[in-house]
Amino acid sequence: MPAVQLGMAIGPEMSRMEHVPTNWNESTEDHDRTDRTTPHRTSRRPLRGRAKGAKPEERGRRMTGRIARMLYGQSYGLIRVSDGREVFFHRKDAPDALFNSLEVKDSVVFELIEDPIAGPRAVRVARRDRNQRRQGLLSPD
Repeated sequence: MPAVQLGMAIGPEMSRMEHVPTNWNESTEDHDRTDRTTPHRTSRRPLRGRAKGAKPEERGRRMTGRIARMLYGQSYGLIRVSDGREVFFHRKDAPDALFNSLEVKDSVVFELIEDPIAGPRAVRVARRDRNQRRQGLLSPD
């Protein structure tokens, strides 16, 4: 008996068929179709919304605090602010070299985002410069 291939008609009752679909996406009616160059989008108006992966720029209140906890393996840390709260910050909210060099009790400046669902979050985290305190640019902790 000869080997059977996918899509091959088997037996005398199937011998009249010219083409048998070999997968679910293929059908006998669309087999000869060659005009697949029609665009999906015909209008020329600009797309709405934001691009995939792009997030809107968030701005918050400028604050200072000290690192309360660092979880390097889980890519986040907590900053204790002057009112006693601990504010979450993610690795992406600080430059890579800074995140890896931060230690508990380091003084930092950041922008505080008050999110009603997730809670307070620090963005644009940077190490606090001693010159900023002397110049009066930042309030002491």
